[in-house]
Amino acid sequence: MSIDKTTEQIRNICLLGHSGSGKTSLTEAMLYFTKSIDRMGKPTDGNTVCDYDPEEIKRGFTIQAAVAPVIRGDIKINLIDTPGYLDFVGEVLQGVSVADSSVIMVDAKAGIEVGTELAWDYVGDASIPKSFFINKFDDPDADFNAIFESLREKFGTSVSPVLIPAAEGGTVKGFVNLITMKLYVYDKSGQHTEEEIPASFISAADDYRNMLLESIAETSEELMEKFFAEEDITEAEIKAAVRIGLETGSIAPVVCGSSLNLWGIETMLDLFADSYPAPAAVDGETGLFVFKTIADPFVGKMSFFRVMSGTLTNDQVLKNLRSGSSEKMAHIYTMRGKKQTE
Repeated sequence: MSIDKTTEQIRNICLLGHSGSGKTSLTEAMLYFTKSIDRMGKPTDGNTVCDYDPEEIKRGFTIQAAVAPVIRGDIKINLIDTPGYLDFVGEVLQGVSVADSSVIMVDAKAGIEVGTELAWDYVGDASIPKSFFINKFDDPDADFNAIFESLREKFGTSVSPVLIPAAEGGTVKGFVNLITMKLYVYDKSGQHTEEEIPASFISAADDYRNMLLESIAETSEELMEKFFAEEDITEAEIKAAVRIGLETGSIAPVVCGSSLNLWGIETMLDLFADSYPAPAAVDGETGLFVFKTIADPFVGKMSFFRVMSGTLTNDQVLKNLRSGSSEKMAHIYTMRGKKQTE
């Protein structure tokens, strides 16, 4: 994987949520969709990229935060997969501490759970943008209307729909992209074809799009005037407004799908690339923030860090501000789960 990216081309995104909501599965789906891996693993099978620790493989769920970068177009997206069990909250906070935005996973059948509320609080305390991915819409008991209403009731009107399911008799026919107002039908590879919205769903789609446009309108006076004048707001204007809304906290986008079936994965990745904020570029003296250190049985002690300012090379000597000692860089790797690329 090429790591030759400018700061503007990087997205650092933390995945949070209740245990079992699908954080690791979403990461796996995005890795597979972007051809970073050849086949999708499952946490319960112990064969996913991010759950590589022997204890995670044995238990079938995430214990530690792990990083998995993917490439979408010319954007590098660093996904930070975190545990859902409260016993491992320290790992969650590690991930949040180096993220520029977040995705809170919600189970389409279970709805809001304790982990959902805690995730909202964690990213709120860190003052980073929030969004939702409502997962598992392959479940016939999934109820979007009820879950979306509960999200708005709990977290406020910043919760804004972007991709919603068009279901009939418990079967999802496709997903309505409220930015393009087209029905997206996904194939087995996760690619979509565009169709017209079914007549039976147009009224509901218009209602949800209006909620999105209300949120969009609050990002600028120009868009507010367009909204009240019922003028068309372009796709480019919506994407730009979503980015502003994410950064200011006035918009928390909601995307629906199924990690298992690759539904909504393409849309989520494009939203990351088009609208999620990049890290702030800070020139000057090199500064690192080490957020995690592990002992690898083959490599030895490894520290995970984010470059906060300046530029890092593998021959630099830096001062540890906690101990006062000098630290010489040895090998610098890009990590994808346990896989190392120098």
